[in-house]
Amino acid sequence: MLFPLFGLFFLLTLIGLPIVFAIGVAGAGTFLFFSGQPGFVVAQKMIGGIDSFPFLAVPFFVFAGICMEAGGISLRIVNFANSLVGAIRGGLAQVAIVTSMIFAGISGSGVADASAVGSVLIPSMRQKGFNPAFSAALIAAAGSIGMIIPPSMLMIVYGSLTGVSIGALFVGGIVPGVLIGLGLMIYSYFYAKKENYPVEPSASFGELWRSFRSAFWALLTPVLIVGGILAGVFTATEAGAVAAIYAFVISAFVYRELPLAGLKEIFVKSAVVTASVLLVISFAAIFSYIMAIEQVPAAMRGFLFSISSNKFAILGLIVGMLIILGCVIETMVIIIILVPVLAPIGAAVGFDPVQFGVLMVIALNLGGITPPVGVLLFLTSSLAGTGLARTSRHIAPMIPIFIIVMALIAFVPQTVTYLPSVFIR
Repeated sequence: MLFPLFGLFFLLTLIGLPIVFAIGVAGAGTFLFFSGQPGFVVAQKMIGGIDSFPFLAVPFFVFAGICMEAGGISLRIVNFANSLVGAIRGGLAQVAIVTSMIFAGISGSGVADASAVGSVLIPSMRQKGFNPAFSAALIAAAGSIGMIIPPSMLMIVYGSLTGVSIGALFVGGIVPGVLIGLGLMIYSYFYAKKENYPVEPSASFGELWRSFRSAFWALLTPVLIVGGILAGVFTATEAGAVAAIYAFVISAFVYRELPLAGLKEIFVKSAVVTASVLLVISFAAIFSYIMAIEQVPAAMRGFLFSISSNKFAILGLIVGMLIILGCVIETMVIIIILVPVLAPIGAAVGFDPVQFGVLMVIALNLGGITPPVGVLLFLTSSLAGTGLARTSRHIAPMIPIFIIVMALIAFVPQTVTYLPSVFIR
């Protein structure tokens, strides 16, 4: 069934059908005509693909992120980050990275992160003389941290499919996310020095305190989410519900920038985003089932071991494949289809499940900021009014930062595993 499955998928993609529907039609069509099993199995697999308790976290975190954005949170975080790091060489570039890292602990989505930060900072960076293509590339790269620092939609899906603790994945993503952010800050420092980009005026202690006080309740969100999980107060799924309630309360009643009349629009937008995510998961479940029937996991494992038995060589091949696929296919689709195939291989060669999961998420995020189909690149290029080709030239020097962090995780697993081993029981 593999030939008609992939043949139909690529044909539908070439004629312009959105990838998520190409996957659904190819999977359902192949199964109905070539499997010999009754058609109701398609519906069973689609429903079973999303029938998982951890997926309840998805609508909650989506609602929390949209609520925070509508409640004036973005501007407060930007102002605090500006007071904190605006005086470092690169000015607003440093602000964009720190803001993205903070917002990553709220939204759980790279797209939401890049959209919120880019809409506020790209116009300001243009006024300060920054190259718009550089601004777009930097915010795309920093926005990808939204899927690494908890909460993370990709980690929720990965944990649901593999049985790996989502809380452990969340906590394991903290250090790599921070390292990538610091790497981008160092790169921005030297790039800004070369281009003679301006810095922001140094903030006085009073200004720093006022910006911190203004953003305090927003800054408390990631502390609440991660702290609650670390303390064992609630699970990662329950953290989504806590984040949703907290986001609504501070947006509507503390900052008072979210009118109750606008709540309907937020619910509708959250439902649309959630439905989009779950539709991808549901359609991809059929695809994955067919690959399981055709014993693709065993075949891929045999293929990789025929090339090399060295765990790092196999990891390099897997990461390279994920980056390439991430360039042309949406990351959520890849993780659903390939996790059941690749996770057992990672375990077989001796990688810790949390370590391997975080590596997969970073590799997929790297593909997501790489042309030709980098979603974040398209988004930030649109916000900056630059072409994808111009933005891509500026993203290229940032890619080694992600690769270095992945290499560090591979050779020093404690980078990812230490915090979960201490806090997650």
